[in-house]
Amino acid sequence: MKILCYIAYRSNWHRFWLRGEIDGMMIKAYVMDVNENGVLYSGHVEEIDNSPDSIRRLLDAPYMETFLTDGIVVLSSKDQEDANIPINRAIKDSDSIDNVKLILRGKLICVISGNEGYMSVDENDIAYIKKVMLPVFQLGDQIFISDGDNTI
Repeated sequence: MKILCYIAYRSNWHRFWLRGEIDGMMIKAYVMDVNENGVLYSGHVEEIDNSPDSIRRLLDAPYMETFLTDGIVVLSSKDQEDANIPINRAIKDSDSIDNVKLILRGKLICVISGNEGYMSVDENDIAYIKKVMLPVFQLGDQIFISDGDNTI
């Protein structure tokens, strides 16, 4: 997003572009949620307030960042070791479903990390997120990861 700004300096008007998103502005995030019984919901685009307090309220906890790429970041609860928080998605490290590098719990919010805070995701970002973040199902002590074609 670019915002055109004007400022008066020494009796002259100067024009400049403000790039990025600003705290308090709405951004588009890709959200993947799971309920308390472990039922996964499909990811969806949601407009969220671009402020740390707002994100903390959405996740209902202090949050951490997990980078999928240099720009795409997953925001999740810091308390990933809490077994009471349902498992949501696995992040795979390559094209193989067998190469899972991390499993995340609870609500997940995917955004772009920029110099001035978080920015909106676009369709290409969402396609990548869907490719590397796989649904995880838990039945008793067993954990299953599915890419749509295979389940391990």
